[in-house]
Amino acid sequence: TVAKDAKVQVEFDREAVRSYRLLGYENRALDERDFRRDRVDGGEVGAGHSLTALYEVELDPDVELDQSIATLKVRYRNPDTDEVEERQRGLTARDVDRHVTDADPGLRLAAAAALFAEILRRSPVASVWGADLRDVERLLRDLPRRWARDPDVVELEDMVRRVAQMERS
Repeated sequence: TVAKDAKVQVEFDREAVRSYRLLGYENRALDERDFRRDRVDGGEVGAGHSLTALYEVELDPDVELDQSIATLKVRYRNPDTDEVEERQRGLTARDVDRHVTDADPGLRLAAAAALFAEILRRSPVASVWGADLRDVERLLRDLPRRWARDPDVVELEDMVRRVAQMERS
């Protein structure tokens, strides 16, 4: 065990960030005041598993690349000492100033799944982005070969293909 009772919180700088939205975890978001309440459960992640949280973020147009836009906080119970520890790291505009195609494969896969979900729910965000199923297919197609054989990726590709066929007919 690496950590127990881990929680993650992202605090956005209101002067640098116009708006933000957590994608896919709308029903699991903790109130800001509950982050430091150790009795409040943040959800379960089993050993050997991980989570990816994606945020849609709109920065103020005047934000400089080296300007702080958010603080990432992680709070957890150390399994060896049973003491609660908290770490934090600042995020700058430079940290998010990349195109999704430049991200690591795991993040690209998460982005493809999130975009697919936004399209399926006919989210206004997907239409504002001008995104469609071809964008999802492109993200999946550009994954490294070893990822393309993963059963979850194959299943997602199949779902995207089926929805595209339904929309064409």
